[in-house]
Amino acid sequence: MFFLQADGEGESHFSFLGLTQSGEWTVYIFLRIFVLKSEKSHFPLHLAIRSLPRLNMVVSIENVEHYRWGDVCDGWHLLKRDDMSVIRERVPAGGAEVMHYHANARQFFFILEGEGRLFFEHHEVVLRKGEGIEVAPQVSHQFKNQSNDDVHFLVISVPPTRGDRVNLP
Repeated sequence: MFFLQADGEGESHFSFLGLTQSGEWTVYIFLRIFVLKSEKSHFPLHLAIRSLPRLNMVVSIENVEHYRWGDVCDGWHLLKRDDMSVIRERVPAGGAEVMHYHANARQFFFILEGEGRLFFEHHEVVLRKGEGIEVAPQVSHQFKNQSNDDVHFLVISVPPTRGDRVNLP
């Protein structure tokens, strides 16, 4: 993506957002190139390049990595770091994941819209809009949507779950 924006007073800048895929990682490159007028140079324009920190980037499901799971479910990596992840997920009516646990990751599920059920070894918990639950490492769990509508929720994992999931029969 490439954007041109004029700031007035003869200064313009070009914003560049580059996305590249490296295995299961998405690399974001943000550059802002400023075009400044200079009276001290025989060149009419100078380019000043600044790298923009990702920390201040506004994210949404429109501009982050998307993936499909379970054939019908969606996930969006809102934050994908080495020390934590935040994923927004959508599970349609009747959708579910398999029973599993994470060896090291602690997770927090928070319902944004709809209703979901989190099944554990000996009980289940119904989660409605505005409700959440923590799942400790090595605790077997399974998320299901047994309602008639989509459920949208956040899953916050510390550390991330990459390579940490053990599916159960």
